[in-house]
Parts: sequence; structure tokens; C-alpha cells
Amino acid sequence: MSSPQPATAHTNGLNESRQAIQRLVNLYLDNVPVEELDREQLAETLYEGMSDELDRLYRAQTTLTDLAERWEQMAKGAPDLGGDLFITEPTAVQQRQAERANTYRKAAADLRDVLRTGRVPHDLMTDAELEQHGPQQ
Repeated sequence: MSSPQPATAHTNGLNESRQAIQRLVNLYLDNVPVEELDREQLAETLYEGMSDELDRLYRAQTTLTDLAERWEQMAKGAPDLGGDLFITEPTAVQQRQAERANTYRKAAADLRDVLRTGRVPHDLMTDAELEQHGPQQ
């Protein structure tokens, strides 16, 4: 028998959504006599309840997308050091600015990847996640 896998934010989110649906169904069923059950009304109740959750998720996605765009904008302000061959050696400040810009670009790319795939990039996984998902493809 295999050991249970560690919970992830994705599965926690799904569990929270399931619990929200359960609460909506229970709320409807607790307040409507059995002989008056109406499938259309139940669907409408679920729709109204889930609309709030979907709006919240959309706002979160929009906020994270905006954050990635800001990081990309911040990275554009760094000096372009070109490549490995320099006519004049970049200053320590320029090197730090370029490193910071690369970090911003990587963070923005990772965030966009998470939003697109719903999974944490391999190089950001914890040891437990690496064990669960195996070596990088």
C-alpha cells in the first residue's frame, strides 16, 4: 500500500471548491421540502454560489498576471550586458542590475507557467514534490 501524497495547493483548492458546492447543496436541500425540489432552482443556486468563487479565481489570476507583467517591466530597466565578450567590463552595479533583471524575468516566466499549467516548475519543487513527480522530463 502506498503512502498518501502530500497535499498541494491545487488539491487544497479543489477540496475547498468541493466543500463550497457541498455547502450550497446542503443549504438548498435544508431549506426546500423534498416535494418541492426543483432541479432548475438547484442549478441556479449552484451557479450563483460558484459565480462568486469563479470571480475570486479570475481576480486572483488577473492579479498574478499583472504581477508578472510588472516584473517584466522592472527587468527592462536593467542594462543590457550583451554576452560574455565585453569591450569594457560592466561595473559591479551593472552586474547586480542585470542579475536582478534576470531574476525578475525568471520569476515572471515561472509565474506565467504556473498559471498556464497549474503546476509548479520542476526547479521550484520541494523535495516531497520532486519525489512525487519524479525526475525532470
